[in-house]
Amino acid sequence: MAADNKALGLFLIGIALGMLIPPLPEPVAVLNPYLTFIFIVVAIVVFVKG
Repeated sequence: MAADNKALGLFLIGIALGMLIPPLPEPVAVLNPYLTFIFIVVAIVVFVKG
C-alpha cells in the first residue's frame, strides 16, 4: 500500500508541476503547452509503473 501512496503522491506532484510552470522567456514560450503535457504524461507513467 505504501508504494501506491508514493506513486499517487508523485502523480499529483507531476500534475501540479505541469500546471504551475511559469511563462518562459519568448524563444521557449512556444514550448510551454507542450511542457505541461509532458509533465502530465510523465506523472501518469510514474503512477502506472509505480
